[in-house]
Amino acid sequence: MKSSLKFSLALVVTGLALLPLAAGADSEDAFCEVQENGETATGATGYCTITQHPDRVGIRLANGESFDLAPGEHAGRFHDQDGAGVDHKVKTDGSHTYAWKNRNITVYFNRAEGLYN
Repeated sequence: MKSSLKFSLALVVTGLALLPLAAGADSEDAFCEVQENGETATGATGYCTITQHPDRVGIRLANGESFDLAPGEHAGRFHDQDGAGVDHKVKTDGSHTYAWKNRNITVYFNRAEGLYN
């Protein structure tokens, strides 16, 4: 085989091997309400992006701040990139609440209309 053909074949195989990694995460736009110590955090509240991996959740806020949540030892429990504990609850309206000791983030999805609450 010519070396250029071998190189092209290697690129295709590498690309196919990485495909499942890229397809493993789903991102969705939402609206996030952030409360720091009980007060609404105006710079962070607004549109956000939620990324759900098979074993992680990512939250990127309107102000650029982001959180990488990994599952904890118990259902409904996560820990963030700094090791802080985070409780997760799904409300009856379909929104998700992530609660730290001094911060709450409520994520609102409205998939039916493509709009946010």
